[in-house]
Amino acid sequence: MVNLFEMPTGVVADLYSRRRSVLIGMFLYGLGFLMEGALPWFAPVLLAQVVWGCGDTFITGALEAWIASEEEDKPIDKVFLRGSQMGQIGGVLGVVLGTLLGNINLQMPLILGAVCACCWGWCWFASCQKYAGDLPVKALTGSPPLIFWMTR
Repeated sequence: MVNLFEMPTGVVADLYSRRRSVLIGMFLYGLGFLMEGALPWFAPVLLAQVVWGCGDTFITGALEAWIASEEEDKPIDKVFLRGSQMGQIGGVLGVVLGTLLGNINLQMPLILGAVCACCWGWCWFASCQKYAGDLPVKALTGSPPLIFWMTR
């Protein structure tokens, strides 16, 4: 499914903006996780995975290209290394937190992950708005997300 949507979503990133593509992808991640956590039956989970896969295609390549275009004056390998390190730390913390929450209720980690993905998308939208002015349309073409600057 991901390969089917890879080209059309790449067109969105190239034609409109990488930032818009990443924001759409984050909200689709959140929607997919929310569907999967709230409706734990086969058909909704299958549909949730399709939604999540579409979200992944919006982010694939667009996030890296966005960061690379904003960090032209820095050694890009160090920027991506730092991002990878933060991702590994987040992954370990996510496994521990997911295990603890899953012991309480199996749906809770998915629903919490959905809320986090949607909030993360909103934070990116809000931080872009800070850099690009007050218009929501301009926010979709602003600077990299605030979380990016915090991990540097």
